[in-house]
Amino acid sequence: MKRNQNLVTLSWEHHDGLVVAFRLQQGLKNNIRLPDLSGYILFSWEQVLQRHFWQEEQVVHPHLKHTREGRNAVGRMMNDHNHFRELIDAFKKGQPTGERIDSFIDLLNTHIRFEERKLFPMLENQCSTGELTNIGDFLRQHHPSACADYPHKFWRKS
Repeated sequence: MKRNQNLVTLSWEHHDGLVVAFRLQQGLKNNIRLPDLSGYILFSWEQVLQRHFWQEEQVVHPHLKHTREGRNAVGRMMNDHNHFRELIDAFKKGQPTGERIDSFIDLLNTHIRFEERKLFPMLENQCSTGELTNIGDFLRQHHPSACADYPHKFWRKS
């Protein structure tokens, strides 16, 4: 799907999020210790996801709050973000369970697909060229780097 150039950094980060989910799935499949997987989740949260959610909240809500469909989409985005924060709090408290990690993986996959298939196309359709340019400038200014430098490559087969 062709993404407006001004939203492309968010889509790149979504790709990185799908990689995080895949790595966690591989870790579960390879019976990696839950605290190690939780550590990777927290690393990903601190390095990319937390800022990514903040960026989305800054640029999406103001532009989609004017229609019922937009408010519903923003509501779903915010509910998902809040669910992520609840999961992160549990991981920070040292409560990694297989169920929580599965929930994180599932939420990450469905959340990204929702935003790519519904939320971003809505944003592209409802924003003017100038608004999209302003969004792009903001996103490029606040673009985090990917989580590729995590030291424990648990997702690789030994």
